Parts: sequence; C-alpha cells; structure tokens
Amino acid sequence: MLDYNNTKLLKELKEEYDKTLKKGYLKLGNGAFDGDFPYSVKYPLYLKQSFLKAFVKQMRKSVYLAYKEGAGHELDEGPNGVPPKFLSIGSSSQFCFVSLDINDYINEKEGADYFSHEGERIKRVYFEKKLPVFNDNSIPPHIDAYAKTPKREYFFECKCHEMFDQHPLKISKRYFNTGKDLIVDYIPQEFLIEEGKMVTISKEAFGLKETLFDIKQLLTHLMGIECNKKRKNCDLIYLYSFPKESDIKDSRITEVIQKVKDDTVKIFESKIIKSYCSAHNITLRFYAYDGHGTYAVRDTLVYKIY
Repeated sequence: MLDYNNTKLLKELKEEYDKTLKKGYLKLGNGAFDGDFPYSVKYPLYLKQSFLKAFVKQMRKSVYLAYKEGAGHELDEGPNGVPPKFLSIGSSSQFCFVSLDINDYINEKEGADYFSHEGERIKRVYFEKKLPVFNDNSIPPHIDAYAKTPKREYFFECKCHEMFDQHPLKISKRYFNTGKDLIVDYIPQEFLIEEGKMVTISKEAFGLKETLFDIKQLLTHLMGIECNKKRKNCDLIYLYSFPKESDIKDSRITEVIQKVKDDTVKIFESKIIKSYCSAHNITLRFYAYDGHGTYAVRDTLVYKIY
C-alpha cells in the first residue's frame, strides 16, 4: 500500500499520470495528434501554445472572462515561460470546458446536457461559478461549472491529476455557528480540533484515516450551494478523468485511481454527507471517464454512482 503522505512520491506519480494521459491522447489520434505537443522542450506535457488561441476562440466572452479573471489564472503564462495551466494534459479546467460546454455544434444530451434529468434540458453552462457564503470581500468558494433548468440546478466539480495532491482538512472558524444551517455544524465535536482561527477536522468523521479526496473542498461546495441555490432541488456532480487501464503501466497509478473511486463513494455515503444532502435536497453524483481525449471525452463514460 502506498504512503499517501509522501509528497515526493505523489509528485512523481502525478507526472507519470500525466504521461499516461498523453499516451492515451496520442493513441486516440492514431498519428493525427502527434504534433500537438510540446509547449516547449521544458514542458512536454503541455499542448502547444497555438491551442490556447483555439480554445479561447471556442469560448463565449463570459466564459473567457471567467477563466481569465478566475483565482487560478488558467489562461495566463507564468514567469520564466511556465505554460498556462489550461494547456496541461492533466488540466481539470480544460477537461471541464471540453466536456461540459454547450455551443452551436452540440446536440441534445451532449455537453452538460448529458447530465440533465429526464424531461429537462440544459442549454447554457457557466464556468468558474462563485458561491459566496459571506457578504464581504473574502475569496468565495468556486465551482468548476454551473447550469440550471426550470426544475433544478446543477453544480459540477471536475478532477484530473489533482488526486495526487495533498489536501489538508482545515477550515476557518468563521464557517461554524453562523445560523445558516451549514454542513460543518453537523460534524460531531469529537472530530474537531480548534487551532487559533482554524478548525482541523478529522478524516475519521467521514470513515477514513487517510485520503486523497479533497474533503474540505466538498464541504465548502456544499456550504456555497446552500447559501446560493435558487431551486429546491440541485445536483452536485463530480467528474473524474482517468486513463484507460490498457495505457497504465505503473501499478501504483492503478492503486491511486481505485482508492480515489472507493474514497469518493465512501465519503458521499458517510452519515454526515448523506444525511445533510438528503435534508437539503442535494443529489450527489459521481462519474469517471476511462480515457482522456480532448475531443472524445464524452464517449468514454464507464462509471457512475448516485
């Protein structure tokens, strides 16, 4: 079993994961995509710079501004020639945009509309949606994408190589005892440790000793949804992008992917999460794509759980 607290190991596996995604992408193109890389010799796992212009050309102005002005600076080149995050083969923002955007070329039940309930239709998607909990100047939680129909709202969180990052489970004390019926107030005191202005939450509150799932992000999403939803019913949908099993040569990658799947289900079904979502009419959904292709991702749905 891997040591999930080993930062050096996780960094190594993250790079190997991106190489595996790239391999699958190139195989998908059968030679047609071979010229799509690299951004530079130093950054072989990023698409060429010309792809940024191509992506931006597909974006509505509001979508472009959401990514351009977002906290992640997804479209900006970093110092010393660091590529825009959006061009990484493991970019969850790119995965989100390509998978969910709805434009003139999208048919019914494609893009985000694929996830709409029977009898409903999603016609427009908003990216980098802000979900403020407090009416002040603090940085609010963001959700990757948002859509709505007359009957319900849809909130999307997309994941790619973030599963190899460590996610401390610490939350500001200001989220507790607000009177807003937030999920953190449903966590038993025995799992909370106050540390100055922060509160550390034990993962054991969700049935786990260690995990690569970002529990803090899930909690802030649920708080943001509760404070901003306009419909009685809503769905919080997690989308993961995984390589095809046939492309994975490192068994450690397979172990991480399986753990992420198992942990996601376990956390969603934990008493705290399940009871809160049930009481607040929030449906949790988890999808995993087996295979990452920039233009073919919709065709590879293999796993889902409600």
